[in-house]
Amino acid sequence: MSRGWVVMLAWALMLGVVWVVQWAIFDPDLIAFVLLGSASATTALMALWALLAGRRRDAPADEGIEATPDASHATVLLGITVLLLVLAPVLGGWLAFTAAGTGLLAVGGLVRERSSERRAVRAAREGGA
Repeated sequence: MSRGWVVMLAWALMLGVVWVVQWAIFDPDLIAFVLLGSASATTALMALWALLAGRRRDAPADEGIEATPDASHATVLLGITVLLLVLAPVLGGWLAFTAAGTGLLAVGGLVRERSSERRAVRAAREGGA
């Protein structure tokens, strides 16, 4: 079973600690307060989803060969793109352009990963390496 959900849960807990510190010590704006709290909660939900998806994937399946990558750098880059897009209205237009470029790289990486998965499955079905 993949333990990727542990990393996401740790990230959610770190975001939650920063959220509590922000609330307890500083006087945050409502938007900053809500964004950080919702980011922590959303990341925790994603960790739960990853845990459940990992358990379902580990169940025996009669479907044959399937490509299930363990980690995707392009997916992480897409997540960073979303973060940059959320921060762009606050920090300025330059960040929106940076996010657009980062998003293009992430989508290109995802397309490349998908084609590699298909190629690997096709080679495994044909008996090749």
